[in-house]
Amino acid sequence: MAKIHQSIQAVLDFFDQYKGEDGVLDKKEFRAIIEKECKVHYVLEKLFEKLDQNKDGKLDMEEYSAVICLMIRASYYRRKQCGFGGRCTGKGSSK
Repeated sequence: MAKIHQSIQAVLDFFDQYKGEDGVLDKKEFRAIIEKECKVHYVLEKLFEKLDQNKDGKLDMEEYSAVICLMIRASYYRRKQCGFGGRCTGKGSSK
């Protein structure tokens, strides 16, 4: 399997791991992802509200995919800022 397909499958598997029996992520399940995987608690409520486009208190796969896109973009810009092979040494550093 190509790397991109493996990556996509990993994203789908991750969603399946955390979703409820109803096939979507409710706020509690989304919180579990953020707390366990991202360690970013301070943005949870606002992020969930922003992503829950139909305001049903749950994230379906389409809404969840927006989370993944945001994370990919953030990672890309961080890598771009720090250099694609290097590590950041501090805020605003180029490498």
